[in-house]
Amino acid sequence: MVFAHLVHSQLEPLLEFLCSLPGPTGKPALEFVMAEWMSRQHLFYGQYEGKVSSVALCKLLQYGINTDDKRLQDIRVKGEEIFNMDEGIRTRSKSAKNPERWTNIPLLVKILKLIINELSNAMEANASRQTTADWSQDDLNDMWEDQDEDEDEDEGLAGQFLSDILSTNKYGKSEL
Repeated sequence: MVFAHLVHSQLEPLLEFLCSLPGPTGKPALEFVMAEWMSRQHLFYGQYEGKVSSVALCKLLQYGINTDDKRLQDIRVKGEEIFNMDEGIRTRSKSAKNPERWTNIPLLVKILKLIINELSNAMEANASRQTTADWSQDDLNDMWEDQDEDEDEDEGLAGQFLSDILSTNKYGKSEL
């Protein structure tokens, strides 16, 4: 979240700083930070965190495209998991023998995919809220009335054997 805030206010100095620092793998820290951020974007919960991160991703994408920045274009991150269709059900023992495999995609492509995913989630949430708001109070009252009627019908059948219920019709007259 700290890096998302820094992207908003200090994008170019942040990129310079992270490129000058070595990361844990010996490559620039920018590559490490971007890989970790992309893999954890789905963990940002809450409107504030999601919006801050999403807007920061938009700014990074815009900057990377407008400036043709090679530092961002050269970074590759995890894309999609590769599944082996011949493998069948993946158990813990199979997972230990064959670890997960992922595609590698350019950072800017991953950012675009994450932005599209966030937009899709926001559109679904808005559609759900709109559907709920469209239900009038009368519709909700009608649903409760229907449920009450069903419960009243069920109470009249309490304590009867199924064979007795089946042998009589709706009006209590025996059909047999």
